[in-house]
Amino acid sequence: MEQLTINDVRPEVISFALDMERILRLNDYKGGWKQESIFYLTMNLRKEYIEVMECIEEYDYIHLSYELTDLANTCMMLNDKLKRCGL
Repeated sequence: MEQLTINDVRPEVISFALDMERILRLNDYKGGWKQESIFYLTMNLRKEYIEVMECIEEYDYIHLSYELTDLANTCMMLNDKLKRCGL
């Protein structure tokens, strides 16, 4: 993979990353993900995916963006955990 700097990042990616950070900060009171197991994060990923699908099935586009961002955060958490475990 090529080396990137912040100046190379698409505006849409930066905007989405900021949305992710906002939701992470809303949930800071939960203590973070670094102490969670891979199993827990995997199960949470499944739960978040179901919430996204429920929004789609119910045509709840008002909450869909939030749930997509929450799902992305869970993907990031699991990816971070796997990297920190050397996987």
